[in-house]
Amino acid sequence: MIAFEEPRRGPWIIGAIAVAMLLAIACVLIGRWRTEPAPSSPVQKTIRRADPQRIDPSAARVPETATAPAADEQNDRVVARIVADGIGADVRREVERVTRPKQAALAMFDDGKRRLACLLVDCPDHFQQLDIGLKAENFAALKSGAFQPPPEPLAQTISIYRSLTKKAMHYRATGEDRLIVLLCPMEEWAALNLEYTGFNPGPLPGTLDPARKPEF
Repeated sequence: MIAFEEPRRGPWIIGAIAVAMLLAIACVLIGRWRTEPAPSSPVQKTIRRADPQRIDPSAARVPETATAPAADEQNDRVVARIVADGIGADVRREVERVTRPKQAALAMFDDGKRRLACLLVDCPDHFQQLDIGLKAENFAALKSGAFQPPPEPLAQTISIYRSLTKKAMHYRATGEDRLIVLLCPMEEWAALNLEYTGFNPGPLPGTLDPARKPEF
């Protein structure tokens, strides 16, 4: 009697499982490829960088011309700025004749009708001298309290600085001009806030026409 041997199923089953696994992996890869977004184009990346919501405000720089305050007609707020040439050079040359080797500089506000001049002289200490009618509380540079009125010997020297400055800048005694003198280290000049509020100069004492004085 002939016995028929049953064919072996092991290799066939293993091959079928391997084929099924390869098909499953292929389907997964095809599905992920279809669902992934396309890479951003260079134009899109540029637009995202330019998005205002993504810009760090602290990194933005404002032009210096936009930050400099102008004259305010409502409260007569003016700002003096250092003048390098013209009147500034003339004042520096005259004052440094007596301050050398210490340097000097002139800051000025000028709108054609009134001028606020500020003479800066290099000095290790902080002293100030105001013109007639000016108030320390109106001058931003003096609000910190670092500047003090000068002692008498130094006050006389500052009077010489003042006289030379007035001559070089053609100071108008009729009332359009006012002069402030500040003594402090030269390294601090650039950081000084030379803003004055309520700047409304008028005639200086002794400049009024005697004929217009009231009669008693």
